[in-house]
Amino acid sequence: MRGPNGHHPLLDLIQQLYNARELVVDAYERSGVDLDDKALSQIEPLMKTHLLRKEGSSGIRLNQKLQKVFDAALRKDRIAAINTDLNSELQAAELAMRQLQDVKYQGMFDEMLAARDEVEQHLLSIYDILDDSSTTIFNRVTSSYGIRSNPDIRRRENELYSRQLANLVESYNQMRSSLNDEPFSLDPEISGFIANLDIRCMEVVDRIRRTQNTIRDNLFKVRELEARARKIRAVADHMRHNPGFEALRTQDALDKHPYFRTINPLPAVAIPNLNDVGVEEACTELVGRLSETLKYEAPKVTREDSTLREKTQAEHVAEVSPLDKMVKRMLAQCIENNAPISALEFWNSEGRDNEIANLDESEWLYAIALYMDGDPVLPGGQDTSHFVGLYTHATSAHPLAGSCDLVDLYVYPVGISLEDVKKKVHETPSPEVFS
Repeated sequence: MRGPNGHHPLLDLIQQLYNARELVVDAYERSGVDLDDKALSQIEPLMKTHLLRKEGSSGIRLNQKLQKVFDAALRKDRIAAINTDLNSELQAAELAMRQLQDVKYQGMFDEMLAARDEVEQHLLSIYDILDDSSTTIFNRVTSSYGIRSNPDIRRRENELYSRQLANLVESYNQMRSSLNDEPFSLDPEISGFIANLDIRCMEVVDRIRRTQNTIRDNLFKVRELEARARKIRAVADHMRHNPGFEALRTQDALDKHPYFRTINPLPAVAIPNLNDVGVEEACTELVGRLSETLKYEAPKVTREDSTLREKTQAEHVAEVSPLDKMVKRMLAQCIENNAPISALEFWNSEGRDNEIANLDESEWLYAIALYMDGDPVLPGGQDTSHFVGLYTHATSAHPLAGSCDLVDLYVYPVGISLEDVKKKVHETPSPEVFS
């Protein structure tokens, strides 16, 4: 396979390594690393046997071990160290600005142009420091140049870049506040130059912000990888300390006992076989243990001794209320006459006891409804509903009202049909309505 230049990729890679030989040697000399016989003996087999590794169809790169060898010497050159101090150039620009004001006050117009150029050069130097520093960190972070496989070194490198950018941004903010004050605000041309410089710095600030976001993402990924590695190490330690999870012993057991490779179904019974004597004895013992464990003594209740009632002893009989007496009188009259009776007509026509003389008619109707709803037993042993029924006469106040107003209650013998009762009720004039 040939590349665009007609050379094999392996030839180009070897050529690049040959051209970088002096760079590698100089880096080792600057870092102070001494290559003794032991170090050379370690590098030589890497050069011979682990120099290249082929990935896929055409991917060729350095072996990981060889990358570590070069990276150990070149790391000091690859980690970027930027200038985050803009204060020195700012002080020089401020001094040049004061000289410009002195020249202007003295009327030396020939020297004013040179003094103004000096101020602008110092301001441009501030921009150059800001632009070069941000570009350097941006290139290091986006291209991962100098960031190798060691996660600890990668994390420290990202943290170093993050601190440098934070210091650079802080110095830039202090510089901006100083440029808006005297003596820079005294000269209109310098003020306009600072405004244009501020616009040019917006691109640099945006680059710094994107770089900081990339660094935060990288640090987050490193923390995720470290957390995952800790979990994997914890599982590995658990399996290493627990012999039941060792794959080697499991494989040895399979080789020694081939019948372990197949699992036959086991017969299972959901209930104990009581025909077995052993099972019956075990169940008996279990019931006995549970009885001892769950034994509960009910508390004893003391009762008074009962005594036989003598014939001469007075018997307590509940007294019937006057209102119930009047209801029973109305029911008796209904059965005797074999005809429906209006509750209101009976209430107004019959004599009442003094206790219920001033009772309202609505309370009388309510008492009848409660009595008939209870359906008490008559002296003959049968229920009241076996002889007497109750009909409620109510009218609707309005077709759309949804409720009815009570007019009267009628008791009637069960031998009379309800339809005949309704006919008689509607033939008679309606009394006062109870709503």
